[in-house]
Amino acid sequence: MARYRHYVLAALSGLLLAFAYPGWSFSLGWLAWVGFIPLLWSLALFAYKSDRFYMRKGFWIGFIAGLVYFLV
Repeated sequence: MARYRHYVLAALSGLLLAFAYPGWSFSLGWLAWVGFIPLLWSLALFAYKSDRFYMRKGFWIGFIAGLVYFLV
């Protein structure tokens, strides 16, 4: 689980941001502020490293967050 922690946090972020979308019948707009926390926290590890491996991993974290958001 620790190996995939960043990807799980990215998926959680995408899910929270999808629930904050204003098209739902219930109002959860405040989740937009909470939804970015897991994504930014998982990307913070790679902010100061310029190795290609870390850039690629950062890309996939953002991709998974966006994929979950748009699939929901």
